[in-house]
Amino acid sequence: LAIGSGATSRDLELMLGGLGVRESFSVVVSADHVERSKPHPETYELALKQLAQKFPGVSSDNTVVIEDSPGGVTAALEAGLRVLGVATTGPIQKLTQATQTRPDLTGLDWAGLQALFK
Repeated sequence: LAIGSGATSRDLELMLGGLGVRESFSVVVSADHVERSKPHPETYELALKQLAQKFPGVSSDNTVVIEDSPGGVTAALEAGLRVLGVATTGPIQKLTQATQTRPDLTGLDWAGLQALFK
């Protein structure tokens, strides 16, 4: 798993550490790692590049971004990635550019995520 965030590294590490999930992510890309943050695609391009370096075979063809902001959806699409827009921070109508949308992640497991993008 990877995170591509517009937050600073400090804030992101504090949040992930506080939630006890930092170890779940092999790649963490923050606004500090890129020249242009979302909605520019650089965050997602770098995250994908780092994932592919760690896990050969990872590509835009087998990667899905879960995103809750319109700017993030734009960034991921421009990076050539498929996007699940999740309306946890705003109305789902603002995420209609996403490949798929859901009101939230309730009940979504790995098989369900895969099924959305077949």
